[in-house]
Amino acid sequence: EEFAGNLETKTQIEATLAPGEEGLSLNLTGPITLLGLRGNSPDLKLRQLDLAWEGKTEVAMPTTGPQVKTEGSLSLKNLDLLLTSQGIQVKKKKFSWQGTTAWNGKTNLRLKGESSLTGLTLDDIQKKRQMLHLKGMQITDLQIDGLDNVSLAKLNLAQTSIFERQVKTKNAKSDPSSIIQWDNLKIEKIAIRKRTEASMEKVLLNQLQADLVRDPKGELELLSWLPATTESEIKPAVKREISPPFTIRVGQVKIGDDSRLAFTDQSVNPHFQLALQPLTVEVRDLDSLKPEKKIPFKLAAKPGKYSSINAEGTIQPFAKRPTLDLQVQIEKFRMPPLSSYTNRLLGYQIKSGQYNSDLDLKITQGNLQTSNKLVLNKLKMEPLKPEEDDEFTKKLGLPLNTALSLLRDKNDDIHLTLGFTGDVRDPKFDFSDAYVTVVSKAITTGILAYFGPLGALSAANKLVNLATALRFDSVMFPAGGTDIDAGGLEYLGQIANRLGDRPKVRLSLCGKATANDYLALLPGVEQQGGKTDPSQPSPPMVPSDLGPEVQEQLRALAGKRGEVVKEYLVEKGIEPNRLFLCHPEIDRTAGLPPQVEVSL
Repeated sequence: EEFAGNLETKTQIEATLAPGEEGLSLNLTGPITLLGLRGNSPDLKLRQLDLAWEGKTEVAMPTTGPQVKTEGSLSLKNLDLLLTSQGIQVKKKKFSWQGTTAWNGKTNLRLKGESSLTGLTLDDIQKKRQMLHLKGMQITDLQIDGLDNVSLAKLNLAQTSIFERQVKTKNAKSDPSSIIQWDNLKIEKIAIRKRTEASMEKVLLNQLQADLVRDPKGELELLSWLPATTESEIKPAVKREISPPFTIRVGQVKIGDDSRLAFTDQSVNPHFQLALQPLTVEVRDLDSLKPEKKIPFKLAAKPGKYSSINAEGTIQPFAKRPTLDLQVQIEKFRMPPLSSYTNRLLGYQIKSGQYNSDLDLKITQGNLQTSNKLVLNKLKMEPLKPEEDDEFTKKLGLPLNTALSLLRDKNDDIHLTLGFTGDVRDPKFDFSDAYVTVVSKAITTGILAYFGPLGALSAANKLVNLATALRFDSVMFPAGGTDIDAGGLEYLGQIANRLGDRPKVRLSLCGKATANDYLALLPGVEQQGGKTDPSQPSPPMVPSDLGPEVQEQLRALAGKRGEVVKEYLVEKGIEPNRLFLCHPEIDRTAGLPPQVEVSL
């Protein structure tokens, strides 16, 4: 180890030798400068450092041991230091200290004063990129009474950049050159006790700019700054004495004042980009000694000029397993950018639409449970392959766009409720695999909940095929007649009300003539088929050898019934082009009453 530099001083030295226990004392007053200090050691290489001291120093050497006191200012300039073992280069323009120090010759060092720093940079030599750039730091009212008692009134870190990007960009506003940067970080009333307890009254971070990028391989750019660990570096656990855990308490943490959080995902096509600006986050009453304590949490952000995200609830950041309970509201979120994910997850591209959400997000001891009430405005989706081949058609029994049309109200809004569950601690946890199933069930449940009162089947706890489920109760008619009774009119009124709020829904109306009509129109004709049990009357059946005239008469009756139902629904305000009449049918099913089948 060897260090060298140029020492200059104009120091006045006053020495006093007192009898007895007081011994020798020295008073040193004046400037001391050490210029061009440089040197090497196994772990570092000091290329440049200029040091200057201006003040007075008192050194006392009584028989009980030496004591040193200083009062003045210390400055360190033009630091250029290479930490060879860590591969980090440290450069600093200036560090200054103004205050007093006292040392009792043993372990108790006391400091009191103010400190500032300008132009600090840390460079990763291997990556050839900057880890940290700090334009300025200010420490107010620093007091150190040994290593077990440290406090300061205020710490300011100004214009700080962390983790330089791999690719430089010209537009520093939309894509900054560092992953994380901020204008000002202010921490008030910091105290460290016994080297195991830390407390802060306020942490205020202003104009945060955090830009996270997921590369084409699906890895976060930020992770490239973490040290890689090889198997040879993993050493077996060594039994050590358990030291007290480090605890922290913070009264308030707030991110605000035009902060911005951006995310770019290059692993999807097209690349997904989202920027939350302005962004504010507030957390209160953090205390690691109380891991069960529910910490108030608030977030407000704008992912676009007209959209917003607000979250409020509680978190438990110090719990052994992730735990939180948040209510999240999302309003007017533009959906087309989400095509980057729906292309893969759903097989559909979003052409237009707006997303509104009321999300109840709960994680209890690592177990996720969500309930998400969605309102989708003007949603238009385009399949990326023939709809008959996609997963939604297989699960729903209908193409996705057809199923969504059943949910569209008169404002072209779609209301859905989605729910996800799972263990977030499970490395295999990935809700994307179950997304089609969850969305399909939500669509099915929504459709059947709305049309259920009309006789549609219930989804219960499993998916049903909508192609067969969406058959409503039929409208019944008297044998040989076309008049609708009071019960039928009430039922058609319910259908009209449902259709009024679902303008995209169209109905098929299929009139049927049955054996009851045959017997009513041709009295005295015997039933075909006879009786299998003489004690029980046989249900009426339509003969299989009806003449053309009888068939035409029955079909005309069935067709008239369909027209009567359509006319009534039109009178109730349903557009005629939404009501389709089937070809009249003679149904030979035994015991079937005359009717008009209603289906989507």
